[in-house]
Amino acid sequence: MAHEIMEHDKMMSVREVPWHGIGEILKDYPTITEAITASGLNWDVSIERMKAIMGNNLIEVPDNFAVIREDTKTVIGVVGNRYEPYQNSEMWGFIDNFQKQSGVKLETAGSLKNGRTTWVLAKNGSTEHIKNDKIDEFFLFRNSFDGSTPISVMFTNIRVVCNNTLTAAIKGARNIYNVRHTASAADQIKEVQKALALRSKYKSAVDVSFDLLVKYDMNATESENFLKEIIFPEPKGITQKIIKGEIVNKLGEATQRAHTTRNNNIADIMELIETGAGADIPGVRGTGYGMYNALTEWADHEKSIRVMHGRNEAEVRFENVFFGTASKFKAACFNEIMKQAA
Repeated sequence: MAHEIMEHDKMMSVREVPWHGIGEILKDYPTITEAITASGLNWDVSIERMKAIMGNNLIEVPDNFAVIREDTKTVIGVVGNRYEPYQNSEMWGFIDNFQKQSGVKLETAGSLKNGRTTWVLAKNGSTEHIKNDKIDEFFLFRNSFDGSTPISVMFTNIRVVCNNTLTAAIKGARNIYNVRHTASAADQIKEVQKALALRSKYKSAVDVSFDLLVKYDMNATESENFLKEIIFPEPKGITQKIIKGEIVNKLGEATQRAHTTRNNNIADIMELIETGAGADIPGVRGTGYGMYNALTEWADHEKSIRVMHGRNEAEVRFENVFFGTASKFKAACFNEIMKQAA
C-alpha cells in the first residue's frame, strides 16, 4: 500500500467500494463468520512486559506492557498493568448476540492504524422525518487496543441522499453505551439488552427533536446570523486604533487569518443550505433541519482536515466523522439549533 500505516488494515463493505478503496466488496449482507473473514478482524492480541535496552542489558519497564497483534507480531499499543484487552473474538461474540436479539445487518467492518482501533457498522432500519428524505439507523461497535477507549456501541444515523452522519447529543438520552467486559454468556446478553434499551430511549428523543427542527423556520438572514453569532463567532484579538479622531478596529495577522477562515466557512455553509445534497427535497431548505444538514455536510465532506504521519485523507476523514472533531462539532451544532427551535 502507498501509506505504511495502513499496511495491516483491511475492510469489508456491502455493495459499495470501501471508504479508503481497500478491502472486499460483498454482494449481500454477510453472516458473522463471513464478516470476520472479509474484514480481516480474525486476530487477537497478547500482552507482553516491556523492556528497555541499557547497554548489553534488558531492563524491565515497570507497569508498562506492549499489546502485540498476534497475526503480524507488531506492537499496536502500550498500556498499564490494569489493562485487560477485549479481544476481537469477544467483540464478534457480543455482536452475534446483539444480532440475534435485534436483527441488525452487518454493513461494514474493519480496522484503523494497523489494528489499534477496530469497528463494525450494523444497519438497524430506516426512518423519514421528511417525505423522500431517508435516514438509515446504525449501531457502530468500536474497540481499541491502545487503552484509549473501552468497547462501545454508538447509535448513529446516516442520511442516505448525502451520506451525512447525523450526530445528535441529546440531554437525558445518551447515544453511546460502554460495554462491560464479561466472560459470562448470560451477562453478555444482559449487556446487549441494556444497549438496546438505551438505543430505544435515544431514538425516541431524536425523532422528537428532528420533527421539531423540520417545523422550525430559518430564512437566509436568520441562518447567516445564527452562523455568525453562535457557530462561528468573531475571533478574538481585535484591537482598536484611533485614526483622525475615529475609532477603527484593527486585526492582528493571526486574527486576520482566523477572520478570513470564519467568513469562508460561513459562506460555504450558506451555499450548502441552498444547494447541498438533498436541499431541494421539499421541506428541507429554510428549516432548522436544513441548517443542521448543511452543517453536517460541511463537517463530514467539505471541511479541510490535517493529514499527518503517512495516513491518507479518506482514513483521517472517516475517523473524524465518527470519533473525532467532526463528530463533536455536529453534536454541538445540533444542541445550538435545538436551543433556537425549542
